[in-house]
Amino acid sequence: MKQTSKFKTHSLSKLTSVLFVFLTISFNSCKKDSNEIQSKDIVSETKEWFALQTNNKSLTTSLFRQHILNKTSSLDPSGTKTIPSNADHPLSIDWKDAKTYQTSDSTIVEVPVRSSGIFNFNTEVPINGKKMRTNKSITKLLFIKTALKTEGYFMTIINSDEYLAETSSNPSKNTFLQKEQNFTGTIVYHDLQGNMTNVVSIGKSTRLNKQESLKSSFGTGRVSQALPPTCVETPIYEVFGVGCVDINEYYIFCESVYSVYVGHTICGDGGGVPPTNPGGGGAPGGGSGGSNSSNEYNPQEFQFSSDPAIYLSDLFNCFNNISSTMATYSITLSTDLPVNSDPNKLVNYSSFPPSPGHAFITLTKTNGTNMVTKSFGFYPDPDILSLTTGPVGSKMNDNGAHDYDANISMSLTAGEFQLAISKALEKRNMSYDIDKYNCTDYALDVFNAVRDVSNKIEVPNWVGTLGYNYGKTPNGLYNRLALMKSYGNNSISLVKGNATAKSGVCN
Repeated sequence: MKQTSKFKTHSLSKLTSVLFVFLTISFNSCKKDSNEIQSKDIVSETKEWFALQTNNKSLTTSLFRQHILNKTSSLDPSGTKTIPSNADHPLSIDWKDAKTYQTSDSTIVEVPVRSSGIFNFNTEVPINGKKMRTNKSITKLLFIKTALKTEGYFMTIINSDEYLAETSSNPSKNTFLQKEQNFTGTIVYHDLQGNMTNVVSIGKSTRLNKQESLKSSFGTGRVSQALPPTCVETPIYEVFGVGCVDINEYYIFCESVYSVYVGHTICGDGGGVPPTNPGGGGAPGGGSGGSNSSNEYNPQEFQFSSDPAIYLSDLFNCFNNISSTMATYSITLSTDLPVNSDPNKLVNYSSFPPSPGHAFITLTKTNGTNMVTKSFGFYPDPDILSLTTGPVGSKMNDNGAHDYDANISMSLTAGEFQLAISKALEKRNMSYDIDKYNCTDYALDVFNAVRDVSNKIEVPNWVGTLGYNYGKTPNGLYNRLALMKSYGNNSISLVKGNATAKSGVCN
């Protein structure tokens, strides 16, 4: 049975009231000196943090090709060529030209990244010896700092030819927070290990409902982004030039040009790309996956049915019925699609009440022939909820026998098993908010609590073509697991099944 209280996973919630928030920055000239001192302090701290993250190593352009076997170069669709070592240009971090910006809850630091040779990203395969624009793409280090944490990315802004052709365009003015009104192009994000994590396509805003609200992976600030009127899946290439000379202010000519295909944008949401390391690392920007308008929710009230609430601690007490001596442990993250045949469907309107799918956790303790398995999930309380409803209460349900379309399992130590239980208990009383904290958020929090930092599963928000941000969703989780499976993760199953049947609680 699909438990339709899962619907809260995809709320518009209060999105309509904050959808078009523009971040502006003003500087008071009479405070120039104090602002400069503060900026220098922030940049110095950021530089030290970056050095720790990269072990203070000198970086080259090979950082972004670390997962490409033999450094093969896609010069044209019919052949490849090995990239020579002299194409691995050193990367220079221009800290003296760092810029800082302040939002309501975070500080943004952008630092230009330059190369001694030609290195950029492009949306087409360059031909050997082709003239290349010097500002086709601009790469910067992007740092997002809050009181709780700092995150770092390589952000590359690929300017479209149409945008560069406009005499009024000034690529240097485009930042993470703000773009020129006439800007069109593609934004590529890598983590500090060189793994591509996200790609966002941006076009001229022709209709208000083509706007989407962006959030950093931890912040509450929102940035305006204009989606293109139509979406075309665009391949992304890393470009390397050797023996290059300047022709004029805008063009360079290279004796040899090399490129590596690294991924593509995904239509339906204006963002998303198959990352090099899909199991870990988030990024600012759009969501992964998407929908078309016929698959999106309507702002109407839904009735959600779910089982009676349980005390999670009573469910976990059942694990005490098995001896811990020589016991083994495991955890499984499962997702149930609303429409089994289509992972891009956000809701199943053929069921009543309409079902949006569900994500849940299964914990198992085994000792010899004795085994206790418990599945549980996070639900809204009360069960009547509209898309514009704010945070409501929550409850836990026993998800024994619940169906799923994909899952990922991993073995745990006894300590990790207790950590998963502690995280599940810690998060059980969170308010249920459709676009901020739902069943998928809860399940990911518990599962990621026992995974290494580099292997945490990040599911970007699912953004529909009308610009609605549904937050993390069961079908978004399914698509991420399917992507990880395609990269050879054998701990993932895409075979439909059911969780172990319910066996009650233990008081």
